[in-house]
Amino acid sequence: PEEHAELIKRCKPERGDILLTRIGSLGDTKLIDWDVVASIYVSLALLKLKADVCSEYLYAYTKSRQFVSDVESRALLNASPKKINMKDIGDIPVFTPPSRAEQRAIGALFLDMDAEIAALERRREKTQQIKQGMMQELLTGRTRLIDPPEGAPA
Repeated sequence: PEEHAELIKRCKPERGDILLTRIGSLGDTKLIDWDVVASIYVSLALLKLKADVCSEYLYAYTKSRQFVSDVESRALLNASPKKINMKDIGDIPVFTPPSRAEQRAIGALFLDMDAEIAALERRREKTQQIKQGMMQELLTGRTRLIDPPEGAPA
C-alpha cells in the first residue's frame, strides 16, 4: 500500500490514458477504458493526453505502421531486451485531425473494427474446435455419416 501510494504520486493510470510497452515487446498499447486503481512498472509508459486529443484516436494511431516504425526507430540499439526511453517516446510525432469530433469518429471506427475482428477470431476458434471434434468422431469410425449398405461390413 505504501509503495503503491508513492508510485501513483508520479504516475497514476486513469480512464482514457494509454499504456505502452517500452521494454521487450516495444510499442504494444492498451487503452484504459475502465476505472482503474493501479500502479505501473518501469516497463510500461503511461501516455496522458492533451485536452485536444481524443484517447480513442490516439489509441488507433498507436496501432498504425507509422507509429510502430517510429517506436522501433527510436529503440536503443544495444539494449537487450529492446528498450525505448521515455524522452524518445515523447519525441514521436503524432498527426491528429484538428477537431475532436473527427478524432472521435476515426477512433470509434477503428474500435468497432477491432471488436468485429475479435468476434470473427472467436468464431474461427470455435469452428476449429468443432472441426477437431468432428474429425475425432468421423475419422475413428465412432460416428458414421451414412448407414452402410446391407451386407457391407460396418
